[in-house]
Amino acid sequence: MSEVTPPWAYETPEIRPHDPRLLLVAGTERARLAELLAPWLADGVEHVGSTAVPGLAAKPVIDLMASVRDLSAVVAQAGDGLAADGWCYVPPELDQRPWRRFFVKPDESGQHRVAHLHLIQAGHPRWAEQLAFRDALR
Repeated sequence: MSEVTPPWAYETPEIRPHDPRLLLVAGTERARLAELLAPWLADGVEHVGSTAVPGLAAKPVIDLMASVRDLSAVVAQAGDGLAADGWCYVPPELDQRPWRRFFVKPDESGQHRVAHLHLIQAGHPRWAEQLAFRDALR
């Protein structure tokens, strides 16, 4: 991440009615991430968060979660590929969640978040907890 804080970092969340188009966008992003992260994936890429629940009002930001074998290896070895695909890395010291590595995909203007990518260490309880929560809401 550059020294200049991007506008999307200060974007005010806005809850909107459910938008079924976000499910389609999430599917496309999941497929692309599965391709980019294939060498490191353990349990795949999942659409989680409020946009993954049909009918639920949500921020129009897609949350994707990928289970990987080695967080540091993904950042070091796939970081350039993710950046080329529009993903911005948020370093752990800014994210303050040591159990994940976090990326944000802004829109073309750089003003708004389109998606979040949560890389989770394979076997970490957060993976199952997040899926269980999403599935309970569904």
